[in-house]
Amino acid sequence: MNRHQWILDRVLGVCTVLIAVILFASGCNDSDDSDPTANVNPFANVEINVALPAGYDLPEPWGPALDEWAARTGASYQLSEYELSPGKSIVSALNNLSPNVIVFPTNRAAELDNADLLAPMPKDIRKSEDLGWLDIYNGIREHVTNIDRKPTIVPAGSPVLVLYFRRDLLEAADLEPPTTWTEYQKLVDTVEEWGGGLPVVEPWGEDFRATMFLARSVSLVKHPAFFSTLFDIDSGEPLIATAGFEKALADSVETVKKLPKEVLEYSPSHCRQEIVMGRAAMAIALESGAGNPRMLFGPMSEATSETEAETKTVRLGISPLPGSQSVFNRTVSDFEEVRDKSANRATLTAFAGLSMGVTVVEESPKRAAAWNLLTSMVTEPDFSTVFKAGMRQLTRSSQGDLPDFWVGEELSPEAATQFITATEGSLRATQVVKELPVIGASKFRTALTTGITSAITGAEPPKDALSKVQASWQAICQEIGPEQIRDSYRRNIGLSALQE
Repeated sequence: MNRHQWILDRVLGVCTVLIAVILFASGCNDSDDSDPTANVNPFANVEINVALPAGYDLPEPWGPALDEWAARTGASYQLSEYELSPGKSIVSALNNLSPNVIVFPTNRAAELDNADLLAPMPKDIRKSEDLGWLDIYNGIREHVTNIDRKPTIVPAGSPVLVLYFRRDLLEAADLEPPTTWTEYQKLVDTVEEWGGGLPVVEPWGEDFRATMFLARSVSLVKHPAFFSTLFDIDSGEPLIATAGFEKALADSVETVKKLPKEVLEYSPSHCRQEIVMGRAAMAIALESGAGNPRMLFGPMSEATSETEAETKTVRLGISPLPGSQSVFNRTVSDFEEVRDKSANRATLTAFAGLSMGVTVVEESPKRAAAWNLLTSMVTEPDFSTVFKAGMRQLTRSSQGDLPDFWVGEELSPEAATQFITATEGSLRATQVVKELPVIGASKFRTALTTGITSAITGAEPPKDALSKVQASWQAICQEIGPEQIRDSYRRNIGLSALQE
């Protein structure tokens, strides 16, 4: 090799190394870690309109959280409030606001869906680690968030009723907590023998009456093989007078006869207070959070708080509501025994609490920004700031690690953990039923309350009372439109409408 060739080879070698270094450096500069300007202000010049229910001082916590979100993303926002009223359409209340993100009562999602105001969640949002989609309990993911077969809304809470019992009294009588309503009724019937002179209490106040009845009914009427529960998914015909509901109401009437007459005024809050203050042997209730705030956006009145704790010697246990040993099958018009001899468990939820949804359908920076905002508000650290106590309930597995955040201070650590376990077990199950997920829900609920009242006060037999409810529900269906009722119900239990 001559000198000129050697020099040429060395120059080419150096050039090759320099090119490799430049390419490597260029690749490094493309990474987020090396480029401080990467992903800064991803939503610059995008404005998101957020609508909140009025009357709950929500702008106070939401404002600072949205300020931080705007600074982080480069977006701007407008915050507005709308009036909620049982007799007023939530859609009309939102008129002229043109929201991109709506915070609304979960039990009114069907109204928004009927007006095409809720957009399905994009796949990339559902798959993102930021939202933690799989952290949400399976029962909520499958049965609360879905509209028209697509994940659509994200709840900040989806409460369930649970059973409180005096563990010390049951153990002293060598008795077990009930797993079926039949076992529960036996404990009610014999409470004078084991309850230490204390009664059983249930929330049968007028505002909560329909919810209590449906919570007791679902294990008898929600067949694992069928979707139809409150309405027939093919015809839209109401099913409230079928044999499963008739049995549930007849059983409820027999139970109420054994309870203190005051239960006809009780909410879950009252029932909880009675048992934690040592004045009941067993109760159906729920936890509204630390400090026992009133649970908002649902059919619940508030009990007068008592500051003198009397629970030091009271040993409470908490479990899911009982199930049923049989379930009604409409196809054979008869009850079927549960095959494995356990219990058919079904959980009523979505009767209270708030959810969030996005209205922007078209793929655009505004849609991406709206879902980014929603994701930020329904996850920590913003979640526990913007959704105050009484507005948030357990919806995620990760939330169970902090039981003190979700229960009142009267509960012992053992009872607090049992409440978390009972709630998680109820919401992780596949048999989860939303309360009246259909347009016209308030009308159906009023008619149901009237019928239940007639039965539990002894004015007429349960079968006759439900026959009148059936007639009322059929009239409501005719008023709104049978096909509209059918398709609204289908969409809001996660199926597709038959008539598009």
